[in-house]
Amino acid sequence: TLTAPTGGVLGSLTSHVLTIVDDDTPVIEVSAPDAPATEPAGAAAFTFTRTGGRSDVPATVSFTVGGTATPGVDYAALPASVTLSAGEMSRTLVVTPLDDAATEPQETVTLALGSGAGWRAGSASEATISLADDDVAPVITLHSPASTSVAIPAAVGLVLDATAERVLPAGNTPATVTWTKASGS
Repeated sequence: TLTAPTGGVLGSLTSHVLTIVDDDTPVIEVSAPDAPATEPAGAAAFTFTRTGGRSDVPATVSFTVGGTATPGVDYAALPASVTLSAGEMSRTLVVTPLDDAATEPQETVTLALGSGAGWRAGSASEATISLADDDVAPVITLHSPASTSVAIPAAVGLVLDATAERVLPAGNTPATVTWTKASGS
């Protein structure tokens, strides 16, 4: 507020509120630069990066984890936060896929920054890693009849011998084969 100036006259605006923005708060962003991860040993990582503000104090970064993959089943479970030590400008968090024999579609692990004391989330506040499965669906082979034009007399029926085999080092595993009768009785 301005009052009683010397050698001048006050104008109509005699007071103003000034807000000082604290620029000492670092910005934390997350990325997934080496995604995707693959079973069984192709890990990927989230990278947390600190810019601006103070870097001489630790920053504990909280986050939530989502996506279509299941922690503890599809990948090793992740902690709820990471800490960037004083002076540390980036830190990685490794996502390790867990190998299984299940044939699955590609799944995702999504990390979204939360909030915390002493830092704020930047525009890159969410990142996703894809988990690629190394298992292949079994190949189904029909062994009989040998010809597709075999005449089957009425009331005799048709017997199919179906074999499902896994074509991976995991070995042979049983598979359920569902079929529908196309003609005959």
